[in-house]
Amino acid sequence: MELEDGETYTGVVFDGLNLAERTLDGAEFEDVVFTGCRFERAVLRGCQFSSCRFVDCDLSGARLTGSTLNGVRFERCRVLGVDFAALLQIMLSVSFQACLLDYCGFSRMGLARTQFADCRLHDADFSNAKLDRAVFAGSDLHGANFNHASLGRTDLRGAANVSFDAKLVRLEKTKIDLETLLAVGTRLGLDVDV
Repeated sequence: MELEDGETYTGVVFDGLNLAERTLDGAEFEDVVFTGCRFERAVLRGCQFSSCRFVDCDLSGARLTGSTLNGVRFERCRVLGVDFAALLQIMLSVSFQACLLDYCGFSRMGLARTQFADCRLHDADFSNAKLDRAVFAGSDLHGANFNHASLGRTDLRGAANVSFDAKLVRLEKTKIDLETLLAVGTRLGLDVDV
């Protein structure tokens, strides 16, 4: 099945769809499942995704300019270098499970309650993002930038390679484990003795 600009798709399962390096404008997807689909370097402009699932898909380098995500779940997807900040809007209930999200941009986004479970987020940019009540359980945050982010009640327990300058983030009842506490304390110049 070929996708058409401006069309609406409801309750459909796309298996092995290849949109790599293609452009799709203004399409709407509701209750759609994408399995093993390729979106590498695709331009998804002004598209709406509501209550959709992406499973084992590759969205690396995709451009989501002016698109919206509402209730979208990404499972075991490869999403390298995507600038999510180009979205028109990201709504509640977006989650990422066991995804590769290296070099992704989330700067200045409202990501309250977003789930990042067992993901790799190397060098991801969360600067100035609102991550209140977000969960990073089991995720690897090596090199992730949290400068000026809001981490109120964010759950960083079980995350690996968490590092930020506590003077440059808003912390309020942020949940961390001992490993994270030691890393942050060291960055603050504290001599931590355990």
